[in-house]
Amino acid sequence: MHCKAVCVAIYDYAPQADEELKLTEGDILLVTENEEDPDWWTATIKSADTFADASSGLVPASYLQEAEPTAHVVALYEYAATSPDELTFPEDARLNVYDTSDPEWWFAKYGDSVGLIPATYVEPAPGSGQGGGSNDAHAHAPPPLPEPIHEPVPDAPEHHSGPSQEEAESQKKQLLSALGGFGFEKPKSAAPKVSKENLGPEGINYYSVTQVDKKKKKSSRKGFLGVSDEYAVILVSDLKSKEILAKWDMAEISKFSEKKNKKLILEVGGEEQQFEAEKHDVLALLARLQSLDDKVRNRGSSSKVPFQTDFHHAAEVTKAWYE
Repeated sequence: MHCKAVCVAIYDYAPQADEELKLTEGDILLVTENEEDPDWWTATIKSADTFADASSGLVPASYLQEAEPTAHVVALYEYAATSPDELTFPEDARLNVYDTSDPEWWFAKYGDSVGLIPATYVEPAPGSGQGGGSNDAHAHAPPPLPEPIHEPVPDAPEHHSGPSQEEAESQKKQLLSALGGFGFEKPKSAAPKVSKENLGPEGINYYSVTQVDKKKKKSSRKGFLGVSDEYAVILVSDLKSKEILAKWDMAEISKFSEKKNKKLILEVGGEEQQFEAEKHDVLALLARLQSLDDKVRNRGSSSKVPFQTDFHHAAEVTKAWYE
């Protein structure tokens, strides 16, 4: 994250305009711009609610002073960030550390950026009064990194002298949670595995829709709607996972229509299911439904027609779409 200075509020401040931030003495702020106006700086403030969105705005520069680092360190090795929460720095870089509550990942500033650094990649800077050993022990290769939250280390050896992989991951998540107010991402839990039966089929077109709660007259959920060759209308969560949110067999659909080219309406079991979408997506879905309806009807009088529609209206709409 871009940051020119880590500061602390030394006075309370009540904002006088919408673009200003409210300050409480002791607030920690990340200053992102302090050159355009020497009297008013742009900063991000740590929210009282850890996981709330970070608040950014203008603050009076005279109400801030630079925060004192808890440690000054020097990099034993170069490190390339593997996530937006981390810092990239070269060997011998000098960094200011502001949070060491997690033994594996520290919150630090290097240059004009702040983020997490692996504690094993740094040592106290000479003359900082924090002790530290010789660089000779680290002369050949950097130590193993603590477990990252986004990419597990395969076949990692078992460690007895330090925290386990699970403990290291938990520790990093706790620190990221504590830094949530600065705008760092809250670690995401691993998505549960979904069986194939609960996944939408491949090889069909899906269209972005918003399902509407007719009773409350408001959007209920967003997803992607498709019509399969198995005579089912399927609503999935996203195009990557294709996890099924809802599914309606054609035999359950007694009627389908559109409204003002902006809404697809399915009548299922006497109840309407409404979906808002772009005009071309509504017409494409309607054309697909009409095509399947024609296919079922062409099977012959012995086949059961699973649903019916206003033929004239649907045909006119479908013709307009193709034109």
